[in-house]
Amino acid sequence: MKLLTILLIFYHVKIVYKPLFDSENFIYKLAEKISFKPQKWRVRGLLVNTDDTLNIKESLRRIRETGIFTDIEYSKKNDTLIIKLRPLFTLALFLNLEGGGGLVQKGMGIWEHNFLGLIWDVRVNYIWGYEYPYFNFSTYYPSIFKNHDFNLYYLDSEFSKMKYISVFPYFSPYVKNRISFYYFNYINKKFFYEKGKIRDTFLFMGEEFEFNLSRNFLKPPYIFHPVFGIGQRNFYYKNFFYIKSGIQIGKIKTGIMRYVYNFGEKEFLPLGIYGGVNLYNDLKKREQGFDFYFSCFKFFKNLTFKVNFKFFDFINKLHSFQTVFYYKFLDNFVFALLFRREKVKEIENDFSFRYLGGLQGLRGYKAFYFMTNDYLISSFELRIFYKEFFNFFKPGLVLFVDNAYLFDKKEKPISYGIGLRFELTRAYDLPVMRIDVGFSEKGYYLSFGEGQSF
Repeated sequence: MKLLTILLIFYHVKIVYKPLFDSENFIYKLAEKISFKPQKWRVRGLLVNTDDTLNIKESLRRIRETGIFTDIEYSKKNDTLIIKLRPLFTLALFLNLEGGGGLVQKGMGIWEHNFLGLIWDVRVNYIWGYEYPYFNFSTYYPSIFKNHDFNLYYLDSEFSKMKYISVFPYFSPYVKNRISFYYFNYINKKFFYEKGKIRDTFLFMGEEFEFNLSRNFLKPPYIFHPVFGIGQRNFYYKNFFYIKSGIQIGKIKTGIMRYVYNFGEKEFLPLGIYGGVNLYNDLKKREQGFDFYFSCFKFFKNLTFKVNFKFFDFINKLHSFQTVFYYKFLDNFVFALLFRREKVKEIENDFSFRYLGGLQGLRGYKAFYFMTNDYLISSFELRIFYKEFFNFFKPGLVLFVDNAYLFDKKEKPISYGIGLRFELTRAYDLPVMRIDVGFSEKGYYLSFGEGQSF
């Protein structure tokens, strides 16, 4: 069914839920009984509208991005908009096992992505991490007020402590008046590696906040957002207090794609061109700086591509370029290709370089094996997907090649391998489980975790 871009607001919006499983099996029925049903007034609160118009595609993207619905459809009947959804199973005993390049992380916790039926994500975890164990708590509440989302994160361990709170607007040209705020306080112990082995430790401390106001002065899908803000960043040995002014421009719509991050399920993703520039004036040091960013996300019949460019010259000094292609050349067969180029000059209160290997790309090498501040990395994958089994999962197979060029070291590492994928089709956010075996001249390493590699 072809979706209309904009419709007049209906007098009524009717929410209809499909069964979690298309089966009368006792186990499936029990799973449906113990799961929270999303409150329908919360679903209505996610609808994206401006003035007298309701945008159907934007609203469906907003609903899908909560991660708790699939098989999203709509129809019209007189003055009523009918939205049909399949709620996913959202309560989970979190058991984590992931790793790569010789490192393993494991953990356990409780997750409820639809707490009390309020589309409220709450997570409590204890993680034996790659470097040290830690406890964390996080919560996410979409549309805490008019398409603005609330996030809170807390981490505590012997080595690190973090507190983060933010309110950010949903990314859409239909959100006219926008407020954003974040506060971040942290003590973070980091390990310094050489060829994958720990050689030293460093302690980084900081406190940051930023508050911004903006407004879209154009009619959707066009964006013309002047931005004004104020912020402060206090580090171990440097303090910044600055004012910020900028502009964001672009044209953003919602597109419906398949075989990008999932195994054929409808994916509602923002499409178009978006960019901006921000100017910073430090009131303490009388220093100025700027950042610039640009993003383009387009799709054709069988081809989807995304381009991102970032240039930072205030506090952090670096630039990066990344492009990703997804091409479906046969049913259930997809070529995926990633290129990323990055040069790091200075990162305040952190290491001014990147690690590659294992968890950071180059799956056939030990984690943290390469250290570089100027590199190009590419990954190629042939993804083969299959149909759903037992109303529960879809299997997949991946063949991949990862290679890089380290401009500062004049090195050309390359790795290749094979992997398995399993998409859980009735669980929160349709998670894809990943297992890869990568080979290189240094041997072979296993990588595993959640989500596609890119």
